[in-house]
Amino acid sequence: MKTLISILLLGTLFSFTLKNSGDNERIIDLKIPSYTFSNWLEYEVTTLGEQKIGLSIVHESGKIMHKEERLLYGEAYLELDASDFPKGVYSISVKCKNMEITVKTEKI
Repeated sequence: MKTLISILLLGTLFSFTLKNSGDNERIIDLKIPSYTFSNWLEYEVTTLGEQKIGLSIVHESGKIMHKEERLLYGEAYLELDASDFPKGVYSISVKCKNMEITVKTEKI
């Protein structure tokens, strides 16, 4: 009887772990309203629940123009004064746990 209870308990924990790891696929999302910008860079980060994210904005030359970590919950509409950024293509990357999403935009 103890063996049966142990097997059931272990099976329940295992199925919870599998379900939980599948949720990582949708833990964050990153969107930009426009593929070009001039002085203000706008972007939207959506998280599933409260999540610590790492954000970086990198110019096509490889120079990191902005980097930050923050705690987000749900949808966050963010904007950054990019008037000092040189023209060119930028990669905006958001990392959360083991997931990273990158979008590209261009300063004109």
